[in-house]
Amino acid sequence: MAAQLDSTPSNFSEPRTGHGLRNQDPRDSQLRLVLVGKTGAGKSATGNNLMEQFRGRHCEFNNKATGAEQEAQRAQLLDLVQRMVTQNKGRCYTDEMYQKVEEEIQKQIKVKQEKYKADLEREKRQIREKYQKQIRNLKDKVEQEKRKAELDRESAEREICHLKRLQGARDEVESQQGTFTLNIIKGLITLPFFLRLFKCI
Repeated sequence: MAAQLDSTPSNFSEPRTGHGLRNQDPRDSQLRLVLVGKTGAGKSATGNNLMEQFRGRHCEFNNKATGAEQEAQRAQLLDLVQRMVTQNKGRCYTDEMYQKVEEEIQKQIKVKQEKYKADLEREKRQIREKYQKQIRNLKDKVEQEKRKAELDRESAEREICHLKRLQGARDEVESQQGTFTLNIIKGLITLPFFLRLFKCI
């Protein structure tokens, strides 16, 4: 339900409502009250949402209050009205003002969303770079391990080849030495024959 309080009504014959605010004279002082009823019997999602949106610019009433409690509620309402009038610099809070405030809020939300999006992209880029570096290091480590394994394998092959050559050289020498020894033995056997030949001469 919307109710209005005119401090200086311009025409008493015309009924005043909360509708058609765009057609009102801006010089008319007007106060719009939004009344939200809650029974307490259940949860009112709409009422709760409205209460959250007002952010301290609301006061609660007990319809069954009497005496001092009723006076305190009335004083609270008048104090709230006075604070809002002061905050609005004595002007009515019109639809145009609401729209301007809403546009400004939307702009600020958009700026924050863009900032958060940029922050997210920056953080994602940093994380991606960090993990890519780690992956490169892993690849480098894998490559290093692979190269080390190849080096060890090649070294082992070279050592085996070297041992084979050493073994072959020994065999060669032994076989050559065997041939040399055989030649010496042959020479020793044939030497007396030659000595006899030379003696005869």
